[in-house]
Amino acid sequence: MAGLTQLEYYKHLELPHNIDMMHTEKNVGEMLFHTVLNIPDKSKDNVKARVDVQKLCDREKLHMLPPNARQRNWFKPNAPFCLDSLQKKESFQWLKHVVVFPDGYCSNISNGVNVGTGKVTGLKSHDYHIWIERLMPVMVRGYLPDRIWRVLAELSHFFRMLCAKQICPLIIGKLHDLVPEFLCKLEMIFPPCFFVPMAHLVVHLANETLLGGPVQFRWQFCIEREFKYIRNITGNKARIEACIAEATILWEMADAVTTYYPDDVPTQHNPVSRYNVDEPKLDPKLLLFQCPGGKAGGGVKYTLTKEEKDCIMLYVLMNMTEVSVFIR
Repeated sequence: MAGLTQLEYYKHLELPHNIDMMHTEKNVGEMLFHTVLNIPDKSKDNVKARVDVQKLCDREKLHMLPPNARQRNWFKPNAPFCLDSLQKKESFQWLKHVVVFPDGYCSNISNGVNVGTGKVTGLKSHDYHIWIERLMPVMVRGYLPDRIWRVLAELSHFFRMLCAKQICPLIIGKLHDLVPEFLCKLEMIFPPCFFVPMAHLVVHLANETLLGGPVQFRWQFCIEREFKYIRNITGNKARIEACIAEATILWEMADAVTTYYPDDVPTQHNPVSRYNVDEPKLDPKLLLFQCPGGKAGGGVKYTLTKEEKDCIMLYVLMNMTEVSVFIR
């Protein structure tokens, strides 16, 4: 980067650098996730952070309490921006058993949730992208004070607007003006060690969106997926370039040859369905229940409760096209 700044035309560029939205959002989301849920060894609200708060901030409620007659060691009071043990357990149970997304929307976050140990493992960049934009405002509402929840909801809305497929320059311009206020509100809530350099890069994201356009053409998700494909096709790590070239040639040859295969032969152009294909005569007639795939296993008897029956009936009446005629 230092060498690029010496170019003659560098000072004339309106967008001389491109801050990656994927890594910025992932780092901010990861810090918020571990701090709000008070994950051991990963939370920014540790003993050293409390010492910094006592030196730099005027928050007596967050100061470390010295030993006294009742307690033999130093005590760290609970912070208003962290969930307690009961709230944390309820949040993990919600992530484990309640949160469900459509197929292909994101990974199965519940696989990495361990309610017993109070930890979540295996989260990737896209998981934090989904959490900070879709799950965080719902997950912590009612647990955190209203003033803290509103700041987190504003931050979630900020990232969601920047990552939208279609952006409005007027809205992005307003967000750019409000970003410093967002950071000031966060600084009034979280300890100083929360604000690493990556957190301050949020200030530039809205302006770069105005200059560079939607983030889908500039972030690293597509490049990371390509890197994953390249790593899979690289067999000999000592000859990486040759492996990539050979695998690419083989793929292009297979792509050209399989074009002339019959439709009933599974190829790159006619891949095997991800769903269990059922017989057409067994497909439901009502539009609400028509979806790709057949049965995934044997049937299991289950007795619905009255509340479940009422919910199903309400959903059918509100979403079935065939019923709308009678409602009118």
